Amino acid sequence: MVATNLLPRRRHEGIYQKILKYSPMYFNPKEEDIIYLNLNVSDVCNYRCLKCFQGDIRPDSKSLDLPGLLSIVDRAVDELGIKSMYISGRGETFLVGKGSLTDKLRNYRKLVEHANLRGIGIMQFTNGYCLDKDMTDFLCGKDVSIVVSLDTLDEQKYQRLMVPPKGAFKRVMANIEYARKRIPIEQGGRLFRLGINTAISHENLGEVDQIKEFCADDILFFSNYPMLRGNLKDNQMQMCSSEQEYESFKDKVRETSAYRALAGICQNGACGFYYNGITIDINGNVLLSPYDISTGILFGNIRDYGSMADAVNKVREAVKRFLEKFPGAKSCPLRHPNYEEFPGFVGNERQTNSKKGQ
Repeated sequence: MVATNLLPRRRHEGIYQKILKYSPMYFNPKEEDIIYLNLNVSDVCNYRCLKCFQGDIRPDSKSLDLPGLLSIVDRAVDELGIKSMYISGRGETFLVGKGSLTDKLRNYRKLVEHANLRGIGIMQFTNGYCLDKDMTDFLCGKDVSIVVSLDTLDEQKYQRLMVPPKGAFKRVMANIEYARKRIPIEQGGRLFRLGINTAISHENLGEVDQIKEFCADDILFFSNYPMLRGNLKDNQMQMCSSEQEYESFKDKVRETSAYRALAGICQNGACGFYYNGITIDINGNVLLSPYDISTGILFGNIRDYGSMADAVNKVREAVKRFLEKFPGAKSCPLRHPNYEEFPGFVGNERQTNSKKGQ
């Protein structure tokens, strides 16, 4: 099991009375710290959310199987000394690796057990469909924090926004109710392992307070404002009516979200996932963020790097150059209006320590 980390430094204790375990705010990393392996473990999804950055998610013929994913975990532990794994991004996070649905769910359990044996905890985002009683009971004794995406409490609206399998809303709500009873809150009610994340849009702006109230005192509530790319860009007229409304989404995040910001924020205002970690896609490509798999073209595949530290440094140098020009992108480059310029800040030099012949 992972040893309990110190919560944020004393001067911040009056600000954040509740913390999600294994979130960046939990670790409060220094700028140079490498905390996370951000690993895309799935290339399939059972939802087709209107907000999805990925757009049309399709299986990747080059996706790694479970042993390949576990080898990346081992490299990250051995070479970088990571403390946590962040699972979000490309597909539904319970559907790990290759094979049938049963195989993928079994792979997920093996991934969790392997990570915990290597001494690292997990922060995971999910649509909640596979978080049934059996899975929740399994997770209770593991070092995993779960954040369920829930954008509405209205079943018809849920069906419209998330485009899930039939009956998904009732199933997910039942899963949440069971999980809130079973997943423990630690350190006297301050350290949470269950959260809900609401992506604010034109469709649910007036419902955010109600969803937060639903979370009560046993689920940590996060909200975010959408990335205007992927499916959301295609559905922008429905999801965001104007630039002024988009700014109101940001205001609502500052008003309602647990850290008064996005779930990945650190106390220095940066996103801890991209700056204090390394992101690897399910096919082994190095990414800026788990959500933008196109950046794999920019950074290449992890197998071609002599060390993971080389990959971290290449991504960090690109981010540093981007932030020098656009300092407002610190909290989330993908949400910055100039993000499309990011490829121009990536150096095209070859890694001097890269493995050859692979």
